[in-house]
Amino acid sequence: MRGMARALQIIVGMTTPKRALTLSLTTAALIAMAGCPEKDSPAEKAGEKIEDAADKAGDGVEKAGEKIEDAVE
Repeated sequence: MRGMARALQIIVGMTTPKRALTLSLTTAALIAMAGCPEKDSPAEKAGEKIEDAADKAGDGVEKAGEKIEDAVE
C-alpha cells in the first residue's frame, strides 16, 4: 500500500505534460504485455510433467485400493 501511495504522490506532483507522458508510457507498456502470447517456461513444463506423473500414480493407487476392496468382499 505504501508503494501505491508514493506513486500517487509522485504523479500528483508532476506537471501536466509529465503526467500525460507517464500515463501514455504506462498504458503502452500494459498493452504490449497483454499482447504477448503466453509461453510455458521450462519450469512450467517440468511442473506439468510432475503433475501428470502424480495423477497417474494416484490413479494406480486408487485402482489397487479397489482391487483390495473387491478381494475382501
